Amino acid sequence: MKKYLLLILIALPATLALFQPGFFPSHDGEWMVIRFSAFHHSLVEGQFPVRWSARLNHGYGYPVLNFLYPLPFYLAEIFFLFTQSFTLSIKWVFIASLLLSALTSFVWLKRHFSPLAALAGSVLYLYTPYRFVDAYVRGSVAESLAFVFVPLLFLSVDLIPKKRQLALSLGALAVAGTILSHNVFSLFVVLSLVYGFITLPPKMWPQLMLLILFGLGLSAYFWVPAISELSLVRAADLIVADPKAHLLNLSHLVIPSWGFGPADPKRPDSLSFQVGVVNLLVVVIAVLKFKGLKAKPRPVTFFLLLFVAAVFLMHTLSRPLWQVIPGIAVIQFPWRLLSVTTLATSFLAAWAVNHNRWRLAGIALITLSVILTFPYAKTETQFSKSDSFYATNEDTTTVKQEYLPLWVKVPPRARTGDRVTFLSGRGVVADLKETNRIISFRLEASENAKVQIAQIYYPGWQATVNGQVVQLDYGDTGLMSVSLGQGVSFVSFRFGETRLRSLANWLSLTTLLGILSYWFCFYCQTPGTKTSTKKRTRKRI
Repeated sequence: MKKYLLLILIALPATLALFQPGFFPSHDGEWMVIRFSAFHHSLVEGQFPVRWSARLNHGYGYPVLNFLYPLPFYLAEIFFLFTQSFTLSIKWVFIASLLLSALTSFVWLKRHFSPLAALAGSVLYLYTPYRFVDAYVRGSVAESLAFVFVPLLFLSVDLIPKKRQLALSLGALAVAGTILSHNVFSLFVVLSLVYGFITLPPKMWPQLMLLILFGLGLSAYFWVPAISELSLVRAADLIVADPKAHLLNLSHLVIPSWGFGPADPKRPDSLSFQVGVVNLLVVVIAVLKFKGLKAKPRPVTFFLLLFVAAVFLMHTLSRPLWQVIPGIAVIQFPWRLLSVTTLATSFLAAWAVNHNRWRLAGIALITLSVILTFPYAKTETQFSKSDSFYATNEDTTTVKQEYLPLWVKVPPRARTGDRVTFLSGRGVVADLKETNRIISFRLEASENAKVQIAQIYYPGWQATVNGQVVQLDYGDTGLMSVSLGQGVSFVSFRFGETRLRSLANWLSLTTLLGILSYWFCFYCQTPGTKTSTKKRTRKRI
């Protein structure tokens, strides 16, 4: 317990800038607040899982929540219960992510190394330049949260030989948590699978695969619709960022730098692409120690190779690979692989300290990590905007409107006017009611009419007239319209789940119930049956 308290005390300074009043400028931070406010309004109005915001995209609706990492916003809802503030809730997700990532990495590393070595590795996992780039420069609440689950992925793999039931349930939560935290961080699910194939005997591979499948099932409600419906939106054909344009020189990775500007290596104020001075020092020490070993530990081999691969893929020499490796373009920015070097050097740091006879080595590594990296734990400036600014903002919160449906040929560029307009015929609209998932009104038509609502169509929307489902039309604008007869009609547009989304929801629920049942059966064995336990000994790597 003392080690955990010490770790929290060491980690707290990394969050101090987030306790300042107001909010801070960053690349994505304000977008995250706007998106969270839209998420919150959809959730409290009965949409679950949240996929659609009627407010975003100039009030015409936008399905961004169907495609991009929902977990940070579900977590922010917990903080919103206490703060009643969108900005404070997002800031608390940042704070929780920074602190919890230090704790989860410590728990993982303690499975392999001494407490001091694990402490050194977990401190480096937090006090690495890229972690503060994510939090204070990019404002990427999603990536910050994903760092919490990555150590749990590798911990669950390590638990398979002796604690299978814990490994399966923890692994399922870690896989799901990683996928739901940030789309690109799903890469770590693949890396943990490779790690398992390298470190576990083949007879345990089926359990490893089951762990991954449980996690995929638990998060299926998100990734199944996101993947299957990607072909319906502009992102299917739109290149948001060309990875080859963001490759780096060795100097960018090695020489310390800091800036709050865009990710452009040619700009003097660009965000930092450095691996980290302490991280590089750790790799040098680890390589020297590794060369002197007769038996090469597989985990150490894995993380050394992982570090080298990540650095190479960020360098300009890897340009041909970014053109031929299938699916790699989803990373968008090669420098995102600094997240991989962060994990690898954390493990290597713990291993190096564990094999040093001097306690001073661990203390020195912790001290250097904090002293050299803490100056980056700062915001560029602070400003104060009311929550109403974010709660009424109608931005898409994406770079190139990449989640607009393909049938929207003319993207909206201004706020909608009347919610209901006549395309033909005449009449009077009354009793208009609208939420994020329902738009209803009573229409008195003096003749046959066709009415249009200022909300774009997306699968899940359904229209009823006088309780009967009717055909929806939409033109180049993608706005939904229905035809009505003369007289009084009660019209309702409702957003719900498609059949595939419903199946994905049930798969996630079934997986969750399966995991809970598994634990219930394990702990409710027949009286008199006891499982012998032995004191766990730490395996020296």
